[in-house]
Amino acid sequence: MSAYPPVPGPAPKQGMSTGKKIALGCGIPAVFGLVVVGGCTALVGKAASDASKDLDKNFNSESVDQNGAKKTEGDGASALSDVKVASCGVEENQFGDLVKASIEITNHTKTRYSYIVEGELLLNDKKISDLNGFTQNLATGQVVTEEFTGHASDLHVKSSDRLTCKVIKVTRSGY
Repeated sequence: MSAYPPVPGPAPKQGMSTGKKIALGCGIPAVFGLVVVGGCTALVGKAASDASKDLDKNFNSESVDQNGAKKTEGDGASALSDVKVASCGVEENQFGDLVKASIEITNHTKTRYSYIVEGELLLNDKKISDLNGFTQNLATGQVVTEEFTGHASDLHVKSSDRLTCKVIKVTRSGY
């Protein structure tokens, strides 16, 4: 036997371990953060969906098929009737013949709209080029003319050729 009294072991631990404290200290804020981020994502997704539905209400498009029949998408008002070919032909100038086309866009509606116009340039009924026009924020009654110019030699056009400019599709979107 020893002359010394027995030495007591370490005192039993009171409360939580360090690992549990770290898990709770980091875990609870992490879960809370995920809930907040998930909620924000859901709200943003709903707002984007609602905005998309509003934009779809203002979308209107019309095109012409190969037989000349009109196809309308949107609210049924004719976007194609707001666009016309103002001129299409070959012009002579000091630098050589130029192919010139003008497309006139007139907003006949009661709403401010932007327009995207898609068309084609035909040489003896064969497509040789695209005609594309774009205008933004056109008020009621406003008229914009889009000009297209190209060197006739680049497009292999002679002054005796039959040149046709055709509007294929008009997309009109509002605000």
